[in-house]
Parts: sequence; structure tokens; C-alpha cells
Amino acid sequence: MPANASAPVSRTLTERRHLETQRAIADAAVALFAERGYENVTVEEIAREAGVSTRTFYRHCATKDDVFVPVLTEGIEELVGALAARPSTEDLATAVQASYEELVTETAEATRMIAVLMDAPPLRARWLDAMHGVEGLLVPVVEARTSGTMSSLEARLTAGAIVLAIRASLELSAGKKKPTLAQDFSHALAHLRSGAGL
Repeated sequence: MPANASAPVSRTLTERRHLETQRAIADAAVALFAERGYENVTVEEIAREAGVSTRTFYRHCATKDDVFVPVLTEGIEELVGALAARPSTEDLATAVQASYEELVTETAEATRMIAVLMDAPPLRARWLDAMHGVEGLLVPVVEARTSGTMSSLEARLTAGAIVLAIRASLELSAGKKKPTLAQDFSHALAHLRSGAGL
């Protein structure tokens, strides 16, 4: 999930450098995959484009399939953290939308990453794994924000609906010249709140 690099998260200098390297690798991979296709790009080429050694690449990514995993994981953690930190007076939908708008970068670069993820099956599998991770982390946050009024099943369904709204709005943005991520996500939440046609 593309996230705003300026999001207010406290990190050590070593952690910031680590994340900068991860982002450089991800940015290089996006550029090369978009230009030549996932299958036609090697780890060595990604590392060279990112300005790092192959050894450094493998310290951050186990395989070429994992080039976006650190960035997606970072985005997941920031979204869940931002939601947990929202004022308790906000209803869940308002808090979710505010957290999303705070962190998601509405740029052509962000949507290009999503387009690349959708185009290559190995990368798409990692994307779906990341979305499943969001759902699992959101369940306790949903339970806390609703003061335990939801059953475990209801909290899981609500977390899953939030993740679906995130995934759908991001995936639909792929290829758009002018992404409207916040608008699409707001529409998705409104549709869910109205009953989603059920």
C-alpha cells in the first residue's frame, strides 16, 4: 500500500536508512517492471537501478517477488497505527477515512506501483497477502474502537469490509492518469455503510 513517506512515525536513524533503501529498491523495481515487464527484469538490474549492491538487495528482499513487501508492510503498520490513534469520539468509518487520507499518496507513482502489482501474478500474490495482513491487524482495532460491542465474527467482517474498500479503490486506480484514491475510498465506505446492496 503506497504510503506517504512524511507520515509522522518516530524511527531511529538506522531504521530510516533501512526504509530509504527499501523504498529505493521498490521504486527501481516499479520503473523497470513498468518499462520491460516483470519477467524481463533481474535482481541484479533492480539493485543497479536502485544504486545498491546485490548483497544489499538480498538483505532487504528474499526474492524478486518480495521487492514491494517491505513498503507494503510499512504502509499496513502506519495505517493501523493511524487508525488506533484517531480520537475515540470519531465513529469507525470517519476514523478509517481520515487515517486513509492521511497516509495514502495520491500520485501517478503510487498508482503505477499498483498497476505493476496487478500485472504480475507473483507480485499480485504478495499484494493479496499484504491485504490479508491488514485485515488481521485491523480486527483488534475495530474491537477496541467499538468498545467490544461486536462479536469476533462481526469484527472480522467489518475489518474485511474495510480492507476490501481499500483494495478496490487502490486497484481501480491502476492506470489512471489522475488518481482519485481518497474519493474512490470515500465512495466505497459510503456504499458499505448503506448496506452494499444486500
